Amino acid sequence: MSPLKGSGRLALGTATIVNSILTLSPQLLALFVLIPSLFGMFSIVYLVYAFAVSLTLSFVSEPLIRSRVEPDKPRVWQGYISALLSLAFVAGVVSALSALMLGMQLGLALVASVAVASSAVRSGVRFWQLHVNDWRKVMLGDAHGVVGFWLAASICLATDASALFTVIASWMIAGVASLISSFHSFVWSPRFTSEWVRRHSTDIGLLLRDSILMDIGAIFTPLLLASSLSLSSFGTYRAVSNVASPVRLLLNPLRPYIGASARSGGIRLSRVRWLTCTAGILVGTLASLALWSIDFLGFKMGVISSLATFIIPVGIFVGGNFVGHFFYIRSRISSNGKLLFVGRIIQTTLMTIGPILGVLFGGLSGAIWSLGLVTIISACAWMLIDGASVKAFRTQEDTI
Repeated sequence: MSPLKGSGRLALGTATIVNSILTLSPQLLALFVLIPSLFGMFSIVYLVYAFAVSLTLSFVSEPLIRSRVEPDKPRVWQGYISALLSLAFVAGVVSALSALMLGMQLGLALVASVAVASSAVRSGVRFWQLHVNDWRKVMLGDAHGVVGFWLAASICLATDASALFTVIASWMIAGVASLISSFHSFVWSPRFTSEWVRRHSTDIGLLLRDSILMDIGAIFTPLLLASSLSLSSFGTYRAVSNVASPVRLLLNPLRPYIGASARSGGIRLSRVRWLTCTAGILVGTLASLALWSIDFLGFKMGVISSLATFIIPVGIFVGGNFVGHFFYIRSRISSNGKLLFVGRIIQTTLMTIGPILGVLFGGLSGAIWSLGLVTIISACAWMLIDGASVKAFRTQEDTI
C-alpha cells in the first residue's frame, strides 16, 4: 500500500465518511425506532454479522497485509474472494437459524440472512479495493449502499411496515446495493479457499487466536448476558455498545492505514498517545451530552431513551472504546504473537468477568457501569502493548 498524497487523502477522507454513514445506518435506525425488546432481537442477529466480519479480517483481509503479497496476480484475488464467500455463506445460514430461534417469521429470517451475508462480503471486498487504491469502486459501493438503505427505510416507514422489518430489510438492500455497484469479479472454489488458508496459515492462526479471544468478550459474553437479562434489558445493554458505533466506524475504514502507521515511524509514539486520548475524552463527552440532551428535551427515541439514567458510564465506555480500538488496530499489525496474545487475554478477561459480575451484583445497572470501567482499563493495556510492539519493531529495523 503506497503512501497517500493530495487527491488520495481527499478520497480516503470522503470514503471514510460515507462508509461510516453506511455501516452506522442500520444501528442508528434501530436505536431510534425499535423498542428495547425488539432491539435486543436485532442485536443478536447483528452480533452474528459482527462475528462474520471478525472472521473475515482474520482469515482473509489482514493476512493479505501481513504477508506483504502484491495483490496484482489473479491467483491472489481468486483465493481471497473464494475464502470470503465461504465465510459469508456460513454467516448467512447461522443468522437465519438465529433469527428463527428468536421467533422471527421465515421470510424475515431469510431477509436477515441476506443482509448479513451481503454485508460481510462487501466488507471484505471493500478492504481489498482500499488496499489496491481502487477509490472509484470503494466510494461507488458505499454511496449506493447509503442511498439504498435510506430509500428502503423511507418506503418502509411511509407504508407503515413493522419497525423490525424496516431495519432488517433496509440493511439487506444496503448490503446488496453496495456489493453490486462495486462489482469485482467473483469466483468460488473449494480449491481456491483451501489454497488461501494453507498459504496464509501462520498469519491466520495468529490473528484467529486473537479474534476469538476478542469475540469472547465482545460477542459471546453479550449473548451469555442475554440469558440472564430480559430481552428488553438486553436491548438496553446492547444499545450502550451501539452508541459507540460512530466513533468506531471512523476508525474501521482506516484499518489498513492505522495498522501501517505503527510501522512507518512517521510520528512519535508519545504524540500518538496524546492525540488519541484527547480524542477519546472528546467523543466520550459528546456522547454523554447527546444522551443528556435527548432526555432533557423529553424526546422518545426507541431504545436510546432507555439510556437516560446511564449517561456517565456510557460516556466512559465510548471514550475508552475509541482509545482501545485505535491502539488495538495498530497492535494487530505491529505486534508479535506473544504481545498480541497477552493484550487479548487481558481484554477478554476484563470484558467477560466485568459485565457478568456486574449483572450478578447490580443487574442491568451493574452491567453497564462495569462495561464502562473495564473498557478504560483495557484501553490502557492496548496502549502499553502498542508502545512495546512499536519499540520492538523499530529496534529490529535498526539492526537490519
